[in-house]
Amino acid sequence: LPSLTRNVIRIPPTQKATIALHAYLRKELPYVNAIMSTTSEKTPYVLELLEGMTNAIVFTYTKADVALLQALIMKQGKTVYIITGETPKAERVAIIATAAKEQATIVATIGSTGVGVDGLQHVSNHIINHSLSHSPKEHLQAESRAHRIGQENPVDITYIIMQDSADEMV
Repeated sequence: LPSLTRNVIRIPPTQKATIALHAYLRKELPYVNAIMSTTSEKTPYVLELLEGMTNAIVFTYTKADVALLQALIMKQGKTVYIITGETPKAERVAIIATAAKEQATIVATIGSTGVGVDGLQHVSNHIINHSLSHSPKEHLQAESRAHRIGQENPVDITYIIMQDSADEMV
């Protein structure tokens, strides 16, 4: 297998994310809500990273985030396909094959990385984690979708972490 590099981009905290972290620590807010409080502030960083790439695989947490990222990435003039947990397996296979052929970007929910997303290693060697999952296993599963037999290029994985937020707990 080619090399794998994990990059962490630390971004400044927002008041919203810091308040959510403290509410979680006081057990006033569910963990998932604390994590989600950082998502919208990370979107510009994802778009900036994508400007220098032909294509990538972007993982995020919710279907709403997938739709938003798809629209914003398309404004950059890139072809984008989406995969969520509701995408049937046969459709996933077709999306992945098309994205690989067209050198398109895929935006997917992190929870959709289980069954039926084989072939992402042919789409891109760049993974960007827009929103973090509360489960490190999901991140490893997502990483392994690009870092597997058939990948010919070094794999770069970027995590965008907001300081002083629930992101740092992940």
